[in-house]
Amino acid sequence: MKHLSYVRIVVINTEALNKMKITHFNRYECDSKTKAFFSIETHEGIVIKGFKLVLGVKWLFMSSPSHFSQKEQKWFDDVYIPKELNEPLEQEVIFLYNVYPTIEEKETSESQKEELDLPF
Repeated sequence: MKHLSYVRIVVINTEALNKMKITHFNRYECDSKTKAFFSIETHEGIVIKGFKLVLGVKWLFMSSPSHFSQKEQKWFDDVYIPKELNEPLEQEVIFLYNVYPTIEEKETSESQKEELDLPF
C-alpha cells in the first residue's frame, strides 16, 4: 500500500498582503485540531477578530470567524475573504505558526538565557 503525501503550492500575491496584516497571533497548546487564534487588520485600521488556524485532513488552513445556527443546525462564516486575499494570508499564518515558539520552546530559551547570565 502506497502512502501519498500532499504538497500545497500557492503563489503569494504580495500586493494583497500589503492590504492586510495578521495581529494578536496566539498558539493554542492543547490536543485539538485548532492550532492558533489570530486577528486580521485591514490597511484602513479595521481589526477583525476570531480567525483560527485549523489542522485539516491534509494540511493547515485558515478558518474565518463563524457562528452556529440552531435553527439550521450548521455553521455560517461571518467574514468572507476573497480567494486572492485568503491564500496569501493563510500562507502567512502558517509561516507564523511554524516560526512562533511553543510554550516549551519559550521556557527552554528563557532558562538558557539565565544560564548564560554573565556579569558583564
